[in-house]
Amino acid sequence: MAHDVFISYSSKDKTAADAVCARLESRGVRCWIAPRDVQHGAPYGEAILDAIHGSRVMVLVLSANANASKHIPKEIERAVSRGLTILPFRIEEVLPGKSLDLFIGSVHWLDALTKPLDRHLERLADSVLKLLPELPFHQAPPPPPPPRPNYVTFAAAAAVVVVAAVLGWFLVARGDDTTDTTISNVQRAPAENAQSPMPAPGPPPANSRGAPAAQARPPASSPAGSTGNQRAAADDIVGCWRWANNVTVVIRPDGSMTAGPFTGQWQRGNGRSYTFTWPEPVDTLAMSPDGRRLTGGNQYGVPVTASRVSGGPGFPGTWTWGGVAMVMVSPTGSVTMGPFSGTWELADRSQQVYRVTWPRIQDGVTVSNDFARIQGGNQYGAAVSGVRLPGCE
Repeated sequence: MAHDVFISYSSKDKTAADAVCARLESRGVRCWIAPRDVQHGAPYGEAILDAIHGSRVMVLVLSANANASKHIPKEIERAVSRGLTILPFRIEEVLPGKSLDLFIGSVHWLDALTKPLDRHLERLADSVLKLLPELPFHQAPPPPPPPRPNYVTFAAAAAVVVVAAVLGWFLVARGDDTTDTTISNVQRAPAENAQSPMPAPGPPPANSRGAPAAQARPPASSPAGSTGNQRAAADDIVGCWRWANNVTVVIRPDGSMTAGPFTGQWQRGNGRSYTFTWPEPVDTLAMSPDGRRLTGGNQYGVPVTASRVSGGPGFPGTWTWGGVAMVMVSPTGSVTMGPFSGTWELADRSQQVYRVTWPRIQDGVTVSNDFARIQGGNQYGAAVSGVRLPGCE
């Protein structure tokens, strides 16, 4: 397989090396890393040499383990003889050992000595991408599209869908044809034991089909001859609303709002625009005995599955959430999915259960001129819409 970067590291630093590989590949850089890219049955030494000869840049994960390695100096020597650019990525406060200093003593390295590691990985990826366009036959990945006002988007629409579904927002923000929302049998923290009365995404119940559209109600205090457009500004959003998936959302004058057992806050913006803020979604996930899969769900009733791409043992490494979105889990307790960052913790060591907390969702919506409908979206790319229910205070 064609590649741009050879990653040289001690096997004792595999978690850090896998994180380097995952971040570079998420930025469009083709990497070669052992043992992942060693062909089955191929002599290990020959595979290493062929990979170095086919690379343009070598990233060295520099640590005390690297200094003690018998193999890394040989890889560095071969890279130097082939004219590769060597970029040391120092993860521990150590100087290169004598066998390495001979080759990289005068090379500027990147330090990754402080937490979180993710910030340093981005600097590494930026440095590698600056090097690669100067080399022949490499095409740098296209720049990302400009950001849309008020909303963060993924480069791929499929990733947006996965993120929104994983974080539970299809239950609040939109309808869906999915009917299986059973959460795997995972031990949860006490705060997550209660089941959500919010219905699973899907068609509305039979008794709600054909219900008349909600109509705007005039304010009780409206003077004679006034119209709905003259209602008090604070009353534009207050009342009961039916979301697209048949969930009832109650919005109160005190700035609070509820959807089933979940409580959020609302704030008025300019004109008829509003921001709704909901609780942080928390994924509770059990790891399979072989450490390759995660199953579980969050407090909104959305099932979550993930498959390991790299890393291990334990939770740190790279995973695909729902088979589409790439999630990078740092040993320092942070997780990233595209532009979104969260945190993780070990919830149950004996059962290998982990808890991942994502940022609060923020819906940005606008009320229609007749005060009967709202429409908008959230920062995860999910649509938000609803109609007012009459007779609700």
